Amino acid sequence: MAEVVFLNEDERKILIQSALLHDIGKLLTPFNILSKNGSLSPYERRIMEFHPLKGAEWLRERGFPEEIVTIIEAHHERVDGLGYPYGLKGDEIPFLAKVLAVCDAADAMMSERHYKAAIEKKLIIEELLRNSGSQFDPEVVRKMIKIVHEEEVINV
Repeated sequence: MAEVVFLNEDERKILIQSALLHDIGKLLTPFNILSKNGSLSPYERRIMEFHPLKGAEWLRERGFPEEIVTIIEAHHERVDGLGYPYGLKGDEIPFLAKVLAVCDAADAMMSERHYKAAIEKKLIIEELLRNSGSQFDPEVVRKMIKIVHEEEVINV
């Protein structure tokens, strides 16, 4: 994805480090919420929505670069402003956080989890397109779809 969105070497490193650490705040989230089968209650969901802030705070306290901390803090923001933790929208969201959000969502959909089955690539593309312009940055979605299509060609 870093290549497709034309990141320079420093931005690639920041994106990779952010991707590796983006959910570190979940380590500070109660296990019964993380491991719950089924839907979260509104209270549990609110607790879960604090994981970007908890992770960012933990990393900031340990001297991680602010660029990484900011991306982790914003990786659940939405371009329509309905995300969390701050309700940022559009250009208020750091570009690399928008990239991470699409990568994270695609990975979650294609991964088997204890509470859900993996989704096939065609449905992942449909879901990304359905949320393009609301949850996700449309340009980043177009780039992700390009990667998915290229991967299908390579895997044939």
